[in-house]
Amino acid sequence: MLLNTPDIRYCLEKAEEISEIYRMHVLNSGATRRSIREFLRMCTEYLGKKIELKELLNVQAQDNSIRGYYLSFGDRYEICLLAGMNFCWRRFVACKELFHVILDDERYRTTDIYNHVEEVIAKFPVAVMAGSAVVSEALAEIAAMEFLFPYPDRRRILTAGSPDYLAIAQRYKIPQALVEEYLVDSFVKGLEPYMVKKQ
Repeated sequence: MLLNTPDIRYCLEKAEEISEIYRMHVLNSGATRRSIREFLRMCTEYLGKKIELKELLNVQAQDNSIRGYYLSFGDRYEICLLAGMNFCWRRFVACKELFHVILDDERYRTTDIYNHVEEVIAKFPVAVMAGSAVVSEALAEIAAMEFLFPYPDRRRILTAGSPDYLAIAQRYKIPQALVEEYLVDSFVKGLEPYMVKKQ
């Protein structure tokens, strides 16, 4: 999917801003496993709005194309996580949905879930123009991964060579599939122009 430079820059700037707040306010903020509970608390303070995290016990993630979603009520947000995810997926989905809240904009919202999921599946990995709701999925994922598995760490791991994807996933407590995707050399190099200030 084709993403605009300003959109990528904006989502990475927000991820860096949130990461900086996290570093300043969380003990042991240098640990590779960042606290989603602290991140939720910070987002609530950052936005000045209530954010409620709920697990939908009667809807299983493995039976669906989606794992979570957020709802905006103007003065508050609800993040709904589907049941049945392992610890790493649950952490990642909660973080991604929190970044949806941080990056929230009317143009990214949709209530047409079926067509949204269909477009995400059809366009997410391909170099085509996508609707703004699909673009927001990519931006929230990129921001979440930047928060949970920062770019400088990814560069260091690639420079060391022969990464052990499972060990990395266990260390950062993120899904192995995402570790593998975000350590693809072309993906890391594609983000490099947006990361100059971090190197």
